[in-house]
Order: sequence, then structure tokens, then C-alpha cells
Amino acid sequence: MSGWLLILTLLLLGGVLSTLGDRLGTRVGKARLSLFGLRPKNTAVVITALTGALISAISLGLMLLVSERLRVGLFELDQIQARLRDSRSALRQSQSDLERSRAELSRAELGRTQALAGRQRAIDSQHKAEAQLNAAGNRITALRGELLPLQQQRSRLEAERLRLSRMPRSAAPKANWPACASGSPPVRRNSRDWKAM
Repeated sequence: MSGWLLILTLLLLGGVLSTLGDRLGTRVGKARLSLFGLRPKNTAVVITALTGALISAISLGLMLLVSERLRVGLFELDQIQARLRDSRSALRQSQSDLERSRAELSRAELGRTQALAGRQRAIDSQHKAEAQLNAAGNRITALRGELLPLQQQRSRLEAERLRLSRMPRSAAPKANWPACASGSPPVRRNSRDWKAM
């Protein structure tokens, strides 16, 4: 039953019962009836009061019969308030835990960002080192290419020197002496002349 229908029913029932109580009290007063040895006027007041109490009791009973929320609220209000206090305390604790979790999450995100930045720096350093290594490898290859003709030339010179050292002095090729300023060939000097000089 909806709330508006319950309110309308209570209003109608209260009006009917109050009208019946008023008429009953009027008839008792006119008939000069007496209850429990009371005067007729007091008896009419008692009947009117009982009628009002009956209206309240019927209204409350009808509401309790129809509305489960009202029954729960009326008879279990203390338990509900205790559970509400516990729930609020648990909610505050949960909010505190949530704030701590958010702070830890923020710290973790910051650490993750720093770790990613460090990883990126390490990757950049690795790429730079690989580029330097490739450049060094290319330089080594170029130097080896330059060294090979030099080694071959050295080998030829060593072979030539060895061949010349094995030849007798008389068979050695004569040196081409440059001409003097006068145009005559230079005079060959013996060892004594060189010593005297």
C-alpha cells in the first residue's frame, strides 16, 4: 500500500471514529448514564477520551500492519542506529584506507615514471654506445685496410734488405752520386780521408 493511500485511509478512519465517539458521548450524556460510579458528565468525558485512544490505537495498528518500514523503525530503531554508527565508523576507516591507497598509488606512479625515464636514458646510452662501437669498428676496418698495404710494403722492403745483405759488396749496385756544383763527379774518399775530415 502506498503512503498516500495509507494517509487517506487514516484520515477517513479518524473522522469516522471521532464522529462515532462524539455521538456516543452525547448520547451517554443525554441518557445520564454512569460508569464506575462516575457522574454522567464525567462518564461522557471518559467515553470521549476512550474513543480518541481507540482512534490512535487503530491508526497505529493499521500503519504497523501495512508498513514494514514503520515496524522495523519502531521496534528495531536502537539496533538500526547502532548499525548506522558502525557503518559510519567503517566508512571513515574505508575512506582513510582509500586515501592511504591513493597516496601509495601516487608514489608508485611516480616511481614508475622515474623508472621509465631511467630506462629511456639507459636505452639512449646503449644506442649511443652502440653507435660509438660501430664507428670504432668501422675505423678499425679502415685502419686494417690501410695497414695491409703497409705490411705488404714492409714485407717487400724486408725481403729487399735481406736480398741486399746476402749479395757480395762488389755486386752491390753503385750509388748514384749527385754531381757537384762544378759539374764533375764527386771524388770517392777512402776511410782515412773520412777520418781526417
